[in-house]
Amino acid sequence: MNLIKLEILVLISKFNKVTVVAEKLGIKQPTVTFHMKSLEKSLGISLFEIHGGYTVLTEPGEVLLHYASKILKLNDEAERAIGEFNSLQRGTFKIGASYVPSSYLMPTVLKTMKIECPKLNISVTSCPSKSIIQMILNHELDAGIICTTGSQNPNITYKKIYQDELVLVFSEKNPLAKSESLKVDDLLNKTFVHHSTISSTRQLVDKWLINNSLAFDSIVELDSIDSIKHTLVSTDWLSILSKKAVDEEIKRGELVYRELPGDKLERDIYLIRNKDRWLSPIMRKFFDAF
Repeated sequence: MNLIKLEILVLISKFNKVTVVAEKLGIKQPTVTFHMKSLEKSLGISLFEIHGGYTVLTEPGEVLLHYASKILKLNDEAERAIGEFNSLQRGTFKIGASYVPSSYLMPTVLKTMKIECPKLNISVTSCPSKSIIQMILNHELDAGIICTTGSQNPNITYKKIYQDELVLVFSEKNPLAKSESLKVDDLLNKTFVHHSTISSTRQLVDKWLINNSLAFDSIVELDSIDSIKHTLVSTDWLSILSKKAVDEEIKRGELVYRELPGDKLERDIYLIRNKDRWLSPIMRKFFDAF
């Protein structure tokens, strides 16, 4: 079972047309068909079938697709890892970062990496922590930086690099700015700017609100930290944000923060990698940057 056969299987599942697969691979259509039949013959089972002019995978084909995708990703990872022996200056390093680390921790590290490895291509994917963990497990990323307070996956190596505190944030327009410390009752009858439901911060904030029996009558939901900050600057509304995320706005006097009433709301930021991923020279250099 060679890689071209597995690649054809994956592309068939995506495009459902032999002609398109041939075009993507830069080979002739009969060659694609030959590899499809050869794969079925070697396994002794039907993997493809035609429905309404489209080529689709059978149930056994779907099972093989699961493993074919992993094998191809591992192959790409292996080639990148071996290539790193030639030079730290070439290749592509794929990083995933949840939104706070991506915006407020990554820039300095990326600058350091590019100074030391100027020809290295660095790809950064920003998405929720859960998605990054899954991509690490699927060998789609070399490393990740995530915010989490939950349990750790046994198949992933975690390195704690920062402790993030969530705080109440608002502008000087908000009457709360006159008080140095706040009580839960002080927050009643305020307009609250909330994170979108996919945000890990949203889950933490929701838990804090429930624990403190606090429910806002007026809520505005926004899908990015930047949108929330811009909104707070121009209104007298309030939100709960990462203290790290508002450092610059606080220095400029655009926003102020106060600690949450009661217990602090904290989360750890981790540098992660798949335990099966070989710790390459570039990986070591990236981990040492924190």
